[in-house]
Amino acid sequence: MNRTNLSKYLSFLINAHVIEKKRGLIKITAPEKLRNFCSERVIHCEIMPVVHSSISEENKWKAIKDRDKSYDGVFWYGVKSTGIFCNPSCRSRQPNKENIEYFDTPQKALNAGYRVCKRCRTDVLSYNPNRDFIERVRKYLDIHFNDKEIITKYLKNSAINSKYLNKLFKIQYDITPHTYIQEKRIEKAVYLLTQTDRRVLDIALSSGFNSMSSFYSIFKNNYGMSPTQYRNSEKNE
Repeated sequence: MNRTNLSKYLSFLINAHVIEKKRGLIKITAPEKLRNFCSERVIHCEIMPVVHSSISEENKWKAIKDRDKSYDGVFWYGVKSTGIFCNPSCRSRQPNKENIEYFDTPQKALNAGYRVCKRCRTDVLSYNPNRDFIERVRKYLDIHFNDKEIITKYLKNSAINSKYLNKLFKIQYDITPHTYIQEKRIEKAVYLLTQTDRRVLDIALSSGFNSMSSFYSIFKNNYGMSPTQYRNSEKNE
């Protein structure tokens, strides 16, 4: 990948909230999303474990106060005064905010010297039906992202209401289903623009966009240029 293409790709990942770039350093904020954006032409894509947090500490603290089970398995917290680490939904006495330390995995909490909470059993990875359900939703969107009618029907007939589904999906992937679908459509449109000679209108429709105006608007918002300009810039490379 040459320097120009790399710059465009990084800009796309930044706009998609997959990475952050500050002072020349790149921080992966959503590793699982990054895996989704790997090109089919890449033979092997391995994302190494990184220290990251796509959830703000304020949201984590709120999850602890609300004992929100939907965050279990997403992060863990250690209580400095007791030396114990817990799940967000733990029913133990609520700690003081200044005594909390957050971890991405139970192992990191153990490595930091914290002990397993005997009440919420942080050493046991419990079955989380919400997480499994949202993963199934994502896989369905991966297949049918370019068919609005099918997706609308699928989400409408979902076992949970749309507001809660959006919340769970954002917790798991740091993005709403609507934005995720848009990104998948743009990803396909970019591939067709650079790898085929199909008309822009055909590309827009086959990628799942219902109108040229919405396609142009979303594409320009992501790449700073029209689809035609992007295609021409790639041909001139």
